[in-house]
Amino acid sequence: MFKKTIGFCMAVAMIFSLSCIQPAFAAVTTAPAAADITVTNNCTGVADTVVVNNVDSGDVVKVYSSSSATTPVGTATATGTSVTVSIDQLGTSAGSVYVTLTSSGNDESPRTAKTYTAEPVSAAPAASTITVTNNYSLANDTVLVTGLEAGDVVKVYATSSATTPLGTATVASGETSATVVIAQIGEAAGKAYVSVKESGKNESAKTAVSYASQKTTAPTAATVTVTNNYNTSSDTVVVTGLDEGVAVKVYATATSTEAIGSATVGTGASSVTISIPQLGVAAGKVYVTLQAALKEESVRTAISYTAEPKTTAPAAANITVTNNITGVDDTVAVSSLAAGNIVKVYATATGTTPLGTATVASGQTSVTITISQIGKIAGKVYVSVTESNKLESLRTLKSFAAEAVTTAPAASSITVSNNYSTSSDTVVVTGLVEGDKVSVYATATATTPLGTATVASGQTSATVTIAQLGTAAGKVYVSVKASDKNESVRTAASYTAERTTAPAAKSVTVTNNYVTSSDTIVITGLAEGDVVKAYATSTSADPIGSATVESGATSATITVAQLGAGAGKVYISLTKANKSESPRTAVSYVAEPRTTAPAAANITVTNNIAGTNDSVVVTGLTEGQQVFVYATASATAPLGSATVAAGQTSATVSIEQLGAKASKVYVAVKDAGKLESLRTTKNYGAEAVTDAPAAEKITVTNKVEGKDDTIVVTGLEAGAVVKVYATATSTTPLGTATVESGQTSATVTIAQLGTKAGSVYVSVTQPSKLESKRTVKSYGTETSTAPVATKIVVIDNSETDYIIVAGLQAGDEVKVYTAASGGETLATATVAAGETGVRISATLPANTSKLYISVTSQDKLESARTAKAL
Repeated sequence: MFKKTIGFCMAVAMIFSLSCIQPAFAAVTTAPAAADITVTNNCTGVADTVVVNNVDSGDVVKVYSSSSATTPVGTATATGTSVTVSIDQLGTSAGSVYVTLTSSGNDESPRTAKTYTAEPVSAAPAASTITVTNNYSLANDTVLVTGLEAGDVVKVYATSSATTPLGTATVASGETSATVVIAQIGEAAGKAYVSVKESGKNESAKTAVSYASQKTTAPTAATVTVTNNYNTSSDTVVVTGLDEGVAVKVYATATSTEAIGSATVGTGASSVTISIPQLGVAAGKVYVTLQAALKEESVRTAISYTAEPKTTAPAAANITVTNNITGVDDTVAVSSLAAGNIVKVYATATGTTPLGTATVASGQTSVTITISQIGKIAGKVYVSVTESNKLESLRTLKSFAAEAVTTAPAASSITVSNNYSTSSDTVVVTGLVEGDKVSVYATATATTPLGTATVASGQTSATVTIAQLGTAAGKVYVSVKASDKNESVRTAASYTAERTTAPAAKSVTVTNNYVTSSDTIVITGLAEGDVVKAYATSTSADPIGSATVESGATSATITVAQLGAGAGKVYISLTKANKSESPRTAVSYVAEPRTTAPAAANITVTNNIAGTNDSVVVTGLTEGQQVFVYATASATAPLGSATVAAGQTSATVSIEQLGAKASKVYVAVKDAGKLESLRTTKNYGAEAVTDAPAAEKITVTNKVEGKDDTIVVTGLEAGAVVKVYATATSTTPLGTATVESGQTSATVTIAQLGTKAGSVYVSVTQPSKLESKRTVKSYGTETSTAPVATKIVVIDNSETDYIIVAGLQAGDEVKVYTAASGGETLATATVAAGETGVRISATLPANTSKLYISVTSQDKLESARTAKAL
């Protein structure tokens, strides 16, 4: 605003001066406004442009490179209200042009300065996105760059100043990376310099990326462990993180030609241990190389080892690191020591110069080392102890926390007021403590704040005043710094444009009247002259109604013919004097009067079996109310309906069939003059299913062929139907029977189940119920059960012999044989009624050592023969 005012004043002064000195000359054309000039500084190879708006046809625009240049760098004549001057190149850097306007019959205007930005430059690739592979001399080397976009051009240079690339590649369509192939970068390690050129931008700066030599990569010190054991044991060098087949060598010096030890990583292993008779008493170094297949031996990695013996390293639990904020010394305290112990604190595990040193005083067991600054972020120190007459201990790693950082303010605690241009803008932060410093930045990375403020004594908030944030909406970035902590990270806080604040939803009352009356929208908390508008949607161009707050009033009422029967939303805006219309506030309104939904407790659903209509009974109603029953929450056609009769308080809706399974219905009620109620969900049970028969109440008799088999089910009710199936899923029963009146059982007769043992599946269907689940019942074979040897007694007398068989049933026929199959039948007998055994008299042949006995039960085949030794 200030610059615009100065420019205007200078222009007026210049015109006045010229008119005074040369009153006889033609009128001077008014200089173009800087706001009407747009300079586009394109990348090299594309012409730059200067566009001037708000000109008249025939006006001549000239562009100069400086305020005093006599020859313009470009000229154009307007053919409309805008003109474009094309310039070969303004230059790669930012700068200014000076633009004049010459109207017909007038002199050339003063020059208007207009800055322009530098030509766009592609972002240099991050080193982390670049992978250089220095392959063996028989293969091409490659440079892979990721995180790119299609069309980006990658170039690889040998040096940072080279102009001719070693190789180039373009990111293909749909890809995000490119690989530059180079015949050979070289055998030794080195650096490649990589640039990216994005479409429409100049080539980026070159990013240096190191690459390894063609030799095997040397082992890192972290992967090598040297144990310098006491002189009675061999020393060891352990190298980890290896691939199988890698050869490891250990040398005594950096230049010796003969290794003091070597080993090769075995199959499936990732480490190797090399045994060396003795490295020496004192601390020293070994030099370790690796050699992978088809690679040269690596350079040697020097690995230090400690002397024999060393002071015991301090326990990490006995080390306390205090990382104070910048300006306050940090400390490392170590306890459980002895007088005279020397403590050293290092920045790394192998650094030679300690950050600090201290000696435990006489009579003390601890010491504190003071260090000016360890660092702001969390990190590690390495602490050693040296006892008298011992070598310095190994270093103990101790992590420390970052310096204390103030907690960033919550976005909800920040209020940004983007006031009209005549007032300063403010950023208020609450929830603070006395002494906290608030800084407000324009961006997340800006180093200089737009403004700061400190919380005063006894206060919990601070207000930062800023001349102007701008007319448009945007963001500021707010940090807080407590007196004893570092500055917090920045919290982004959005602010609105300089326009009327939208009305609060709670200040708007929408009344959705029944169809016979207009609907109303009342907005409160307003000021005289405020204009409120109601819109049907958040984006509709024309309001459905508006009103202006009258003199002395604080509210306005908008009348709308009808909002609609259902619930919905209107969108309300507010326009104050000298401000633009506010955003629209969405305000919900309820539907037109609706009947109260029935309580689920007042709904009874009866789900009868097929053949009998189901019913839904609703109680607690009033005469004339209509009841509707729906299959779903959104169905448009009801399953059925009913009206409460005169003098009644309930209604019954009859439905042909709801279905065999348990489910839900949705019930609504409608009063006269009201909308149908919301639907009440009511669960109903499945149609009644008969209980499956217990297995112990099922008896299956599997008789020999020619006689019907039977399945008897007991514990039933008269009228129950019994069905017997061959499988758990077959649809046609083998047989069916119905329990007769006065009976509690039913017998199902089946021609033949089969000679072998098996199972049948039995169900029961009671009157008015569905068929039960099937109960599986096993049955035996048609063959009789052979007698048990332990229940057979043979009495071999001098005259008549006897065979006694127990564990039988009346009617069982017993046969005695001389052989396991075939042979002579010695005797036969049948178990008498009421008996469970039989005694058979027989004359046994001489020299008989075994008898073979079978049983044939009624309606069964003869059993196998049971051998009985005499």
